[in-house]
Amino acid sequence: MTTQPLAAAVADVLPSVRADLERLVWIPSVSADPAAAPHLAASAGEVAALLRAAGLSEVEVVSAGGSQPAVLGHRPGPPGAPTVLLYAHHDAQPPGDATAWDGDPFRPAERDGRLWARPAIAVIGRDAPAVAAAPNTLIPAARAKVSLRVAPGDDAARAREAVVAHLKTSAPWGVRVTAEPGGTVAPYSACAGGRAYRAAHAALARAWGRAAVDIGVGGSIGFVTAYAAAFPDAEILITGVEDPGTRAHAANESLDLAVFERACLAEALLLRNLAAAD
Repeated sequence: MTTQPLAAAVADVLPSVRADLERLVWIPSVSADPAAAPHLAASAGEVAALLRAAGLSEVEVVSAGGSQPAVLGHRPGPPGAPTVLLYAHHDAQPPGDATAWDGDPFRPAERDGRLWARPAIAVIGRDAPAVAAAPNTLIPAARAKVSLRVAPGDDAARAREAVVAHLKTSAPWGVRVTAEPGGTVAPYSACAGGRAYRAAHAALARAWGRAAVDIGVGGSIGFVTAYAAAFPDAEILITGVEDPGTRAHAANESLDLAVFERACLAEALLLRNLAAAD
């Protein structure tokens, strides 16, 4: 099947899609901040309006047990068509040190073909003097948040205990180490070779003009393993729009607009491929 008509359609709507994205970025919907609850409600309402404008007649904003608002939209497919669930988050995490940003993280701006805006997740930080000042400073105490990527097949709790034990036994010069264990997320290994996997590979290859490459990466999306357990026959594809210059999860995070266009085309091609697959 030819890609050109779909590519032309994506290019035609891309300016409005970008405008929608920038409008969402302006909303400081920081889910970890209780004071941001009105912004989260506004963000959910904006997403619901976008889904209705896209032609989804069944759209609702829901919450459960005091959770943050989620937006659900549904459009029935033709008989025999596969069920496709598209998931994303409309909230944001704190941007971290505001002085590390060249601009306001909630005020998107275009520079050098990139859209600079807020981060998608909190920056892992430390509480200690800057490295340049450390030689002239006596540090009585320091603390840090340590995040560990756990490989599929490993036990997250066991791995956490191993890290704590290593930190305590490796402390130099009589340093005392205390650790407060945080939460864990079970690892997940995606199944390659299925219908959705093949459809995604073909879509990425068409959008970028070259074959996609499989690599192993780490992540911490807690609901994935629970979803996989509840729907063992479902294929799960986890995607992210970024390039080496994105600075994901850090100050001055940005989006390459050319990559954004290719990613939009790839998603449209993926849906077309799924509809056409046997």
